Order: sequence, then C-alpha cells, then structure tokens
Amino acid sequence: MLSSLKGVNSVMSKLNADMNPQAMTQIMKEFAKESAKMEMQSELMTDQMEMMADPDAEGQAEDVYN
Repeated sequence: MLSSLKGVNSVMSKLNADMNPQAMTQIMKEFAKESAKMEMQSELMTDQMEMMADPDAEGQAEDVYN
C-alpha cells in the first residue's frame, strides 16, 4: 500500500510540474466558446428541419418575431 502511495505521489508531482495554468485557462475558454457556437448551430439546424417538416412553422415564427 505504501509503495502505491509513493508511486501516485510521484506521478502527481510530475503532472503538476508539467501543467501550465495559464495555458489550461486559455484552452478552457476556447473550448467554451466553440461549444457555444456548436450549440447555436445545432439549434439553427433543428429549427430549419422543423420548418421544412411543418410549412406553417415559418409563418408562426414570423408572427412571434414581428
């Protein structure tokens, strides 16, 4: 058990030494931005598919936005 804990401690120390918090923050910000873009595109595609399936949907959408 003790040798396992020593091994885990060694791995964690190496990982912490290699980690760059500023780079990780930038990567996470970029990921969040791209994820939001993907979600918006998905919603737009879903709306378009629904409008294709229901011809009255476009008129209803115009009523809501106008």
